[in-house]
Amino acid sequence: MSGHDCPRPRPRPRRGISLIEAAFSLALVGGVLVASLTTYGAATRARHVRHDARIGDRLARDLLHEILQAQYREPDDPAIWGREAGETAADRSTWDDLDDYDGWSQSPPENRLGATLTGYDGWQRSARVVPMNVTPSTMTEGAATDTGVRKVEVTVTSPRGETHTSSAVRCDLAGLEQPPMLDRAYVSHVAYTLQVGPEVAERVSGSVNCINLRPPAPETTP
Repeated sequence: MSGHDCPRPRPRPRRGISLIEAAFSLALVGGVLVASLTTYGAATRARHVRHDARIGDRLARDLLHEILQAQYREPDDPAIWGREAGETAADRSTWDDLDDYDGWSQSPPENRLGATLTGYDGWQRSARVVPMNVTPSTMTEGAATDTGVRKVEVTVTSPRGETHTSSAVRCDLAGLEQPPMLDRAYVSHVAYTLQVGPEVAERVSGSVNCINLRPPAPETTP
């Protein structure tokens, strides 16, 4: 054994991260972040689209049911296409036949009595009524004369510019065109508004036509 101490091994210098490795790591993290944000953005847009589609469907069906409960033709005044004297675009409560709604639009939406529907700022509803060409196998728009069949189409436009359309076909021999058996007032249209909780966004409005006309139930005193 030698009396001299053995030399200690020199520690190896620690190897740092090179500039290339740092740049690659940043690029990798950035790519993952961009992909995550893209996925999140697509999911958010899809959620907004589904939400707007539900609202658009409700608003379109509400107006479509309102139009369908009107008479096929003007019941009182001489028949002309469009609104007759005394019927204005600002007051739908006086409209009584289908073609009164042709070419009409409104934003924000209102109910038939002129009250603004809460929570639908920026939404627009429009309607058109067109005579139909009818054959045993086809039905197309653009009839030159009234064939007894009309198409009613309602288009709803969201604040983001997306549109939703609902349509139906009415003929002049439908149930609503038949006179009631008794000369008295009948309930032909029922509108409703439902809301769950305090959020206006959860409010649902709609309406339905009463095809089988019955007199209103007599009032009873409790």
